[in-house]
Amino acid sequence: MFNGFNLKARLTGHVGGVNCIAFESRGETMASGGKTSPTTSQYTLMFCVGDDESVRIWNLKDQTCSQVLRDHAKRWGPITALCWISDGIVIGTGRGQLLVFQRTTPKVFKETLSKTMFTASVEAIAHDAENNRIAVTSHDGHVRVLECA
Repeated sequence: MFNGFNLKARLTGHVGGVNCIAFESRGETMASGGKTSPTTSQYTLMFCVGDDESVRIWNLKDQTCSQVLRDHAKRWGPITALCWISDGIVIGTGRGQLLVFQRTTPKVFKETLSKTMFTASVEAIAHDAENNRIAVTSHDGHVRVLECA
């Protein structure tokens, strides 16, 4: 029976709104999105994404930030959606892009795909692990189902 919530952690580093958040399947890693502080030096395994065009990866065991994924070329716009896949994360942006970051070591992710999917922002991403596909929606009403190659 559900009777409420108990605060387990406060993760800091954003300086503005957090747009999306997702747990990795094992529950040890999480992703979230928002604005980051230029002075932060945290390292963790959860994703944080948002208006500052960055994604934070958080380790929930020690409540630290292990990596900040940034768009130094300013292509992304705000991070609007994210979804964990088997060995990485799929990220949707305010400029209609779909990004894939694969895990290269237990705490490091590297961009392996960047594709413009829509002229409007990506609004949601869902992963179907059993059938190896993702569904992506846009702000202007489009839905696409993509097979993962």
